[in-house]
Amino acid sequence: MIVKRIYFLFYTLFLSLFVLNAQSDLEPALLDLKQRSDTQTIESFLAKNDSLKYSNKLLTNYTSLLLARRYIKTDEISLAEEKLNSFVPYSEDKTDSIELYQNAFALELRGHLFYKSARLDSARFYLSQSSSAYAKGNNPKKAFYNLNMTSTVSYLNGNYYNALKSAYDAIHLAETEEIDSAMIADLEIDIGNIYLRLEQFKKADSILTHILLTKKSHLDDGQLADIENNLGLSKFNSENPLKTIEHFENAQKLYASLGDNRGLSKVYNNLATYFIDIEPDPKRAIQNYEKAIAIKHAEQDSNSLAYSYYNISGLLYSLGNIDSSYYYVKLAETYQLYKNDNLEEIYFLLSKIHQDRGQYKTAVEYEKKRNLLIKEKLERQTANAYKLAEEKQLVYLQHKEIELLEKNEELSAIKINRKNILIAFITASFGFLFVIFTLYIFQVKKQKRVAKELYNRSVIMNSLSSLLKGQEEERKRIAEDLHDGIGSALTLLNLKAKEQSNAEITRLTEEITREVRQISHNIMPDIISKLGLREALLDLTDQYAKHDVILDFIFNADSEIYSDTQQKLVLYRIIQELIKNAVDHGKANYISVHCEKSSGTLDIHFEDNGDGFDIKREKEGMGLKNIKNRVSFLNGKIRFSSNSKGTSVKLSLPLA
Repeated sequence: MIVKRIYFLFYTLFLSLFVLNAQSDLEPALLDLKQRSDTQTIESFLAKNDSLKYSNKLLTNYTSLLLARRYIKTDEISLAEEKLNSFVPYSEDKTDSIELYQNAFALELRGHLFYKSARLDSARFYLSQSSSAYAKGNNPKKAFYNLNMTSTVSYLNGNYYNALKSAYDAIHLAETEEIDSAMIADLEIDIGNIYLRLEQFKKADSILTHILLTKKSHLDDGQLADIENNLGLSKFNSENPLKTIEHFENAQKLYASLGDNRGLSKVYNNLATYFIDIEPDPKRAIQNYEKAIAIKHAEQDSNSLAYSYYNISGLLYSLGNIDSSYYYVKLAETYQLYKNDNLEEIYFLLSKIHQDRGQYKTAVEYEKKRNLLIKEKLERQTANAYKLAEEKQLVYLQHKEIELLEKNEELSAIKINRKNILIAFITASFGFLFVIFTLYIFQVKKQKRVAKELYNRSVIMNSLSSLLKGQEEERKRIAEDLHDGIGSALTLLNLKAKEQSNAEITRLTEEITREVRQISHNIMPDIISKLGLREALLDLTDQYAKHDVILDFIFNADSEIYSDTQQKLVLYRIIQELIKNAVDHGKANYISVHCEKSSGTLDIHFEDNGDGFDIKREKEGMGLKNIKNRVSFLNGKIRFSSNSKGTSVKLSLPLA
C-alpha cells in the first residue's frame, strides 16, 4: 500500500506539471483557431489532445477524492459531499487499474461520508460496493478492509446477521489472499462479539477461546482485555458460569496495566453483577460498584455515575439497608436532574424509601414528581405526533395546491376546500388531544387509588417481566428469521435439486427443511395461539417420541388454564425446560406430567426416571434459575426433590 501511495504521489506531480505546461501552449492555440473559425481544424486539434484531456480528468478526479477525504476527516460534511459530487465516475467496463482504483476509492469515501452523517444503511451499501470494486481492481487488502467496515457499520445499526455475513465474506477473502494475520484476528474478535450480542453465548465462547489459543501472538493487550471481558460475559450467561470470575479478573489486570479506566469501570460493573446474580456477595458487589464510581468521577462521566449510584442504591434497598440506599439514590438524583434520563425510576425508589420510613407526605411528593415526568413524556409524544400529522397534512395540501394551479377554473373552490380540511383537521386534533388529556387525568386518579398496591410491587418483578418479554420477542424474531430466511433459501435449493433430478440433494434439503421448521417451532410454538396450551404441551409428546422419550401428560381441567397468551407461553417454557433438563442432563426416557386445576390454583406434578442431580450444588444453575424466574413471574411456588432414581418437581400456580 505504501508503494502504491508513493506511485500516486509521483504520478499526481507528473500530471500537474504536464497539464500546466500543456495548458500554457494549448490555450493560445485554441484562441487562434477560434478567431479563424475553422471548425474542421479545431476538431482535428482537439482529437490530437485527447491524451491531455484524459490525464486532466485523472488529475481532477484524484484531487477531488483527496480533498473529500480531508474534509471527511475534519467533519466538514457539506464540503466533502460537494467534492464527491464533482467526481466523474469511469465506465464500469474499464480495465485500467488507476480508473478502477479511483472508482473504488470514491465509493469508499461515500461510505465514510454517510457513516459520519449517521446514515448507516447507506454507509453499509457504499462500503460493500467499494469492497467489490477493490476486488475487481485486484486490491484484496482494501477489499478486506471495506468488508470489515461493512460488518462494523451493520453491527452498529443493529443488523447483526448482515454484520455476520460481511464478516464471514471477509474471512473467505482472507483464505484466498495474503491478508495480515492481526487484521484477521481483529475481525474474528468482532464475530465473537456479534454472537455475544445475539445471545448465542456458547458460540461466542467457542470463537473467543479459539482466538486466545491460536492467535494470541497477533493481539495487543487492549484486544486481550476485551476478549477476557467478553468471555466473562459469555460464561456469565451460560449454564456453567464457573470461570466467569477468572475471565473478569484477567480483564481487570490487563485494563489496569494499560491505564484504561473506561475498560476498568466496565469490568467492575460486570463483577458487581456477578456478585449479585451468580455468587451472591453483597459486600463485594458494593465494593466493585464503588470502584466503578471512583473511575467515573475521575473521568467526569456524570450520566454513567447516575446509573451506578442507582444500581448500588437498588442493591442496598433489596438488602434492607434503607439509609445507605437513600444516600446513593439522592446522589443519582443529583446527577440526573439536568438530563431527566433515569429520573422516573429514581423517584420511584425514593418514594418507596420514604414510604418505608413512614414519611408518606414526602413519598407522595416523589410519586407526584414521577407522574409529572410521565405526563411530560406523554405530552411530548402527543405534541410530536400532532406535529408529524400537521406536517403530513401541510405536504398534502401543498401537492393539492400545485394540482389546483394547473386548473385555474377550479382554483377558488379548491382553496376553500383546503381551508375546510385544515380547520377540520385542527378541530379533530384538538378533540384527540382533549380525549388524551381526559384519559390521562382518569389514569392519574386511578394510580392514586391503587398507590398502595403499586408500592408493594417490587422492582425485581418489574425487571423480570421485561426480561421474559424481551426473551420471547427475541425468540419470535429468531424463529421468523429461520422460517422466512433459511426456510425460503432451502425451498429454492430443493426446487433446483428437483430440476437437476438430484435425489440425494432433494432428500437432504427436505430433511434440513423439516429440521429448520422444527427448530423454529421449538423456539416460538405458534400452536399455543392457535389451539391453546394443552395442545402445545401434547405436541411435545410427539416431538420427544421421535427420540424414544415417553411423555405422559394428564390434564384434569375442563377448560384452558390461562386466558392470557403470555402466561400460557411462560408456563409452556417452564414445562419445556423441565423436560429438556430431564432428557439432556438426567438421561430420562420416561416423564410424567400431571396438571390438575382446582379451587383457583393449578397444581403440576412432574416426575422422571433420570439420574437425578444434587439440588444444593445445582441451585444456582442458569437452567433452574430460568425456571424459578418464570414461576415467580406467575406468582407461583416450586419445590424440587431428586435422587439417583429420578427427579420430582411440584408446582403450585395461582390462576386468579
